[in-house]
Amino acid sequence: MRPPGPHVTAVASVLVALVLLVLHARRALHFLFPGMRVEADTPADQMDVPEALAPLAASLANLGFTALGTHEEQALLTPATHYFDYVQGSVFASLHEDAEHGGRVDFWTPAEGGGFVVTSNYARHAVEQSGRYRAGGLEGAALERVLKAHQKRAEFCDIEGEFTWEGRVRMAHAWHASYGRAELRRQNLPGLLWCIAAIAILLSALEAWAGSSK
Repeated sequence: MRPPGPHVTAVASVLVALVLLVLHARRALHFLFPGMRVEADTPADQMDVPEALAPLAASLANLGFTALGTHEEQALLTPATHYFDYVQGSVFASLHEDAEHGGRVDFWTPAEGGGFVVTSNYARHAVEQSGRYRAGGLEGAALERVLKAHQKRAEFCDIEGEFTWEGRVRMAHAWHASYGRAELRRQNLPGLLWCIAAIAILLSALEAWAGSSK
């Protein structure tokens, strides 16, 4: 059996490259353009928590959190994510639905000088930057345990912020203009690398095709 000709190999390579580009182009764009649209949505008296998030909302209420309102965040070419925001003392809590993993919770505390402490009930990349930015997650842990871990980590920061709905939205803007921007790039770096590989495959295939046609 004869091996496939150069044209067949080139066509197969082009198809592979196109599939990779389709799969990873959006993530590559998020790396190159990591901006995030943030907007206030509905106040506390109009919050309508989805059924999937109701158990987490009840757990937050048992921990002393009160509802603030909702806001939404939207990356380029991506549906908006709706966050249901709560507060207790100097800690914000935000609920949101993840299409793949279900309900998620993030605890936030803004720190002096534009810093943040964020602790999640799911796997989050652990970060410690000069005491100004502390991030991490306790995947699958009870919210009470996650909150205690967050409060312990926040003790090492000088807390600074307005703990209102407006303050929560302002914090989201500040986050995405600083550390959140870097985090979005880190999350989407693999997409950029796959797209670079796909472009290299595509160029190589076209060059081979052109060479075989001479």
